[in-house]
Amino acid sequence: MTTPDAPRETAARWFARACDGSLSEQDRVEMAAWLDASPVHRAEYTALERIWQAAGALDPERLRALAQAPAPVAARGSRPAMRATMMAGICAVAVGAAWFAASRQRPARQPIWPASAQPPASGSA
Repeated sequence: MTTPDAPRETAARWFARACDGSLSEQDRVEMAAWLDASPVHRAEYTALERIWQAAGALDPERLRALAQAPAPVAARGSRPAMRATMMAGICAVAVGAAWFAASRQRPARQPIWPASAQPPASGSA
């Protein structure tokens, strides 16, 4: 069974081997056949080449900093925004519930004129 990541993983293996110089002539033939077997294979391999080239253009210190785990974000900074969002949501639910309850409690509309009386003809005053 192949997973959607299988071409990406295979491309990464081929790319790593090509970069470290461990490909034999037979390996090169197999890699070329794999690349030609599907446009997805070639696209994944090309994406790795572009990433590698872009990484080479970065300052090594900057690249190390990007590879480091991100610093944890303080939870306190986002609490006011989260509280405001939650309060707005609660208010919206409350208004909707009140409207729904009020609309269900209204009596059915009563006709303005009793059934025995006829409304005045329009246009006559």
